[in-house]
Amino acid sequence: MTNYADRRREAARSSRGGRAISIAVATLLAIGASLAASSPMSLRDSMLMRSIGSIRARASQHAFGWSGRVHMRVALPNETVDYPIEIAGALDSISWRWVRVGGADSSMPSRSVAHELRAPDQPGFYRLALETTNGESHTLIDGPALAVLVPFEEKRGSSLNGYRMGRYNGERRADGERPSGFLEIGPNDLELKVSDHLRMKDFLTHDGATVWPRYVALEPDLLDKLELVVATITNQRGSLVDAQLTIDVHSGFRTPLHNRRLPNAAQDSRHQYGEAADIVIDADGNGHINSRDISIIVKAVEEVERRYPELKGGLGVYWRGGSSYVHVDVRGRSVRWTS
Repeated sequence: MTNYADRRREAARSSRGGRAISIAVATLLAIGASLAASSPMSLRDSMLMRSIGSIRARASQHAFGWSGRVHMRVALPNETVDYPIEIAGALDSISWRWVRVGGADSSMPSRSVAHELRAPDQPGFYRLALETTNGESHTLIDGPALAVLVPFEEKRGSSLNGYRMGRYNGERRADGERPSGFLEIGPNDLELKVSDHLRMKDFLTHDGATVWPRYVALEPDLLDKLELVVATITNQRGSLVDAQLTIDVHSGFRTPLHNRRLPNAAQDSRHQYGEAADIVIDADGNGHINSRDISIIVKAVEEVERRYPELKGGLGVYWRGGSSYVHVDVRGRSVRWTS
């Protein structure tokens, strides 16, 4: 099975000269040491360290993407998790465990932070908790949620647990392209913030389905890119504009079944892999969408790809008067078109 998102991330790391972080603790800091921001557009500079007894910890700047605004990381069940955190204190005195969003604890026992961080074995949304090894003190890390995917292999034919999705072209070959897995979405998950400006409901397929749960493929790299677009527009207009900007997602994830029903949709549309979104932003702040908004978005996307080549992808403009929109994706190579 080919996972092109993984290939893209590896290529990105190589192009930046960086390396993958595969253990829980990315940086050890002395108590009181200053924490330097790693993202030039990060909004996490003021995030507080959480106290666990005499230990202090927080999610690293790297945990929130280049934008500093991504609220979700993904992993398959039992997979090693890339979740960098910063800890001030002795590692041998604390352990970690996952807590399901909503309050119910996971069945995973606490483990020392000296062990690798692994995802729970059940799909869902989790937060990372650190606690003293004697169990006397614990705290939730104020960081991104971990979304544990339903593996693609659990899909049976054209359906996944009763939700009709259709078949991917890549299912015809053992090494064909398909997502590694899907987020399992229930009614209570719709308002979950996946980034500063986006919620889970923005990415559901518009197929009229009424069954629950539903399933979504969603790449955090896409969220990162969209947030960087907003940050770029904000920088151009002034810092006070950010709170007023909203991203209107016309189309996020599309099941293969829904994609085939759309006129002129590409057979290999990146929407099917969670790598694309059709968006509009009232970028000039005049209260309606016009050609100026589209031009500002396009320039912002180009600027983001120039500064973050690991997020390069497709950029398509669909001129529809007041209903015009921009397609943005993270396929790993630059493609441009208008319609």
